[in-house]
Amino acid sequence: MPPLGLTYGGELPRADLLAIVAFMRYTWDDRVELPPDALAAFNIPPLAEGEIPSYSVHIEPLVRRSCISCHRPGKQNNNYWMRDLDEILTTGDHTPNVIAGDLGSNLIRMLHREEIEAGGPMPPTRELKPEWIAIWEAWVLAGMPELPVTPTPGASPAASSPTSVPAPASATPTP
Repeated sequence: MPPLGLTYGGELPRADLLAIVAFMRYTWDDRVELPPDALAAFNIPPLAEGEIPSYSVHIEPLVRRSCISCHRPGKQNNNYWMRDLDEILTTGDHTPNVIAGDLGSNLIRMLHREEIEAGGPMPPTRELKPEWIAIWEAWVLAGMPELPVTPTPGASPAASSPTSVPAPASATPTP
């Protein structure tokens, strides 16, 4: 099936072509030598000591590299889309999938390869690198800030962030 051929259903939309290219480049083999511009486009910045991860700097590149090829409209994904922060927080058949401060939320559990009602291990083809899971966890524990923040001495990471996403009320009563 030629991806641009009209014989079998017409031309693939540009978004589908880009998703196929991203999937092939970044999931099939880590040994591939990529051009510098491609490396920069999908670079996952490491988390520095004491740094608070943010959506715009750390999570968005992780999502682009490991999640967006499946978690977009038109794919079988329990209606969980990850094209932006709002979709990560509000879409899906099992919402909420990620909750500020809760490492037991659906997304974190699936990153740890658990089979739960909301779905199976994510990503399904292979495990994320442990340092990438650590970035997700640190982001959740920090209150899921959208933009980079500078920690205030003596304050909790979530308290120092004016752009952090507030943690929703827990559905589980505390004793």
